[in-house]
Amino acid sequence: MSELVVIEIAEDVAAPLSANLFSEGGDWQCVLGENTLAAACATRKVAVVVDGRVAALHLAAMPALDDAKLVKVLPGLMDEKIATNVLDNQFALLDKRDPETGVRPVAVIEKKVLNKILDRLAGLGVNPDIVTPDFALLVRSASGTEVVPLPDRFVVRTADGSGFTGERNLVEMLLPESASTASVTSDDWRKMLSRAVDSTGNFMHGEYAQKASWMAALVWWKRAAYLALFASALYGTLSFYGAAENFSRAEKLYGESEQIFRASLPDVRRIVNMEAQMRRAFLARGQEGGGEFFALVAVVVKAIESDATASLESVRYDQNDGALLLSVSFPSFDEAAKFNDVLRREGMQLNEGNSRQEGGRIFAEIQVRRQ
Repeated sequence: MSELVVIEIAEDVAAPLSANLFSEGGDWQCVLGENTLAAACATRKVAVVVDGRVAALHLAAMPALDDAKLVKVLPGLMDEKIATNVLDNQFALLDKRDPETGVRPVAVIEKKVLNKILDRLAGLGVNPDIVTPDFALLVRSASGTEVVPLPDRFVVRTADGSGFTGERNLVEMLLPESASTASVTSDDWRKMLSRAVDSTGNFMHGEYAQKASWMAALVWWKRAAYLALFASALYGTLSFYGAAENFSRAEKLYGESEQIFRASLPDVRRIVNMEAQMRRAFLARGQEGGGEFFALVAVVVKAIESDATASLESVRYDQNDGALLLSVSFPSFDEAAKFNDVLRREGMQLNEGNSRQEGGRIFAEIQVRRQ
């Protein structure tokens, strides 16, 4: 474990934040001020612990999949548990799946709240690796409910894996009589904060996965960037002179190619892309008898099999256009875009039609043909 900076964000995202530095062994080092955060976080791992009152924790039945696959289908699994549009929320898996019941805790935060948190941190020059709710720091105990009474709130985690954060009066009213609310010192809470580096409830995945800062890279590698720009300019100059020298030769070859093209395909009145038009013409000669349908289906089936989240709802073949008309469903628009990219890499030309959301899934209409 490397040195760790843990930043606490209050329920009011704009309120002053608290930051602590921990050693590689997890020992508390010092408190950090907002004006020193950018420098402190530049070379260390950064975890952000948000007030649990801006998040929620649900128990949901999960299929026996690894976490990488589960996070892709979480919006569909959580659709009935979320009052708002499921696509407006970000999810994070906690703990492990119960092998008997299949249930697992899932933390939820609205994307607009998460965006406010990240914007606040970006203004301080901080790009976090981990963003997790405070109740994820508590280790669930089989013996009962764990309660951490903090000055401004109570943080709760129950034996079944659920948990929440709230004001003292509300929490005491909801807690069972057997729940212990022993006082917690600042040192105790700091030890819990150091667990954030191991938290499974991390919201920073998918569209929020940390991305490298290209501007920072240019600052650190400014000299290399200048050399690269100079080399590019030199290469462009040499290429220009080489192109000018070969221009007359290329023009002559194109004229000869055009004569051969028109002699081979007299029905084609206009030449737009000679290579592509010639390739389509030859394919058309060999696609009689339904060969194109099977060729396209083979590519589509391969793409469906490679994407566990995609489901082929219907397929039709337009013989006049030589194209497949597909209806495919996905758990999110991101997954739909990835599926389309797979088809394009296989040499397919796509025309995307209407899309709609229904039952927690995205249904997309796609026309597929060969380029």
